[in-house]
Amino acid sequence: MKIFAILMLLLAGAASANETYKPSTLPGYQLAVNSCTRCHSAQFAEMQSPSTPRAEWEATVKKMRKFGAQVSDEDVLAIAEYLAQAYGAEKPKP
Repeated sequence: MKIFAILMLLLAGAASANETYKPSTLPGYQLAVNSCTRCHSAQFAEMQSPSTPRAEWEATVKKMRKFGAQVSDEDVLAIAEYLAQAYGAEKPKP
């Protein structure tokens, strides 16, 4: 029963996922919309600490490969850069 509930939450998140990613001109933004939201909502990024460094974002994206994410090494770096700037410790200077 728990597995079914978790699966339903993941599927529900995927259905509305790209509505909440913070728009960006960085290449990683579109990669995140196309790759990450296949399995989960963008809200997972919003739940992370705003002090999360790029290295931790990169490790997280690499970890998602173990769950089936189809992203190249180059895409991992681009997605991590986007996440670090949009949600983490590398906020762009105004």
